[in-house]
Amino acid sequence: MPRPYRLQGENCLYLITSRGNDRKTVFPSENDFRKFLEYLQKAKERFNFRLYAYCLMPSYYHLLIETLKPNLSSIMHYINSGYTSYYNNKFGIRGPLFRGRFKSIIVDKDSYMQELTGFIHLDPVHGRLVELPEEYRWSSYMEYSAEKSDGIIDKGAISSVIPLNEEHYRQFMLEAAARKYGKTPEQLFHSGNRTGKAKKVAIYLLRRLTDMTNQQIGESFGITYSAVSKAACLVERMINEDSITRSEIEDLIKHLKK
Repeated sequence: MPRPYRLQGENCLYLITSRGNDRKTVFPSENDFRKFLEYLQKAKERFNFRLYAYCLMPSYYHLLIETLKPNLSSIMHYINSGYTSYYNNKFGIRGPLFRGRFKSIIVDKDSYMQELTGFIHLDPVHGRLVELPEEYRWSSYMEYSAEKSDGIIDKGAISSVIPLNEEHYRQFMLEAAARKYGKTPEQLFHSGNRTGKAKKVAIYLLRRLTDMTNQQIGESFGITYSAVSKAACLVERMINEDSITRSEIEDLIKHLKK
């Protein structure tokens, strides 16, 4: 049976996912992560596409790319076949490394760019590899807040859609928590010492998903750094003991992946 036609076009934004065959670990060592990024860089130079975000997990990877020509299949064949040859030669094996064809979803650049980068950069957190996205070395997260532009992503093109700074991501997560509980970010910030559930959850998310200190979070909410610690610990205990709260927090995290 012939394979279904894969839509390709110019100036299309794609969320790409490719997984290891039989859930195989495709990046066993740091050198393997680096080698894949080398193939990714070479593919950019050869096929002229824009890379907006990436995350290399042990058994799969995500890319967010915009094609400037209708050449998506050529791009992905170059990357996956090149890395597979390297991997097989290194370990003295044969056969496919990745499971079937890569998965690609065409998305709207203006509407979903922020959500997609959040989904990609938070994947190591959801996978329990790290507690904070900046702790994971094999994603483009740190390039978003770095002043230099010598990385692999196309920061100039991204900045026209998303402000590339850490504070933007903090605000994004705060807004997710506020909407979940029917409040505004301003209500969470200016509720003084009345640390309601929505405010506690917002504090917990900032502690878990950003590098803000307790003092910085406390200054934002008008509470002491010790109150920040108490609020976050309370939410942690509620997650462990209350299935409703646990579900609410999981929903909030999933919202960042939409």
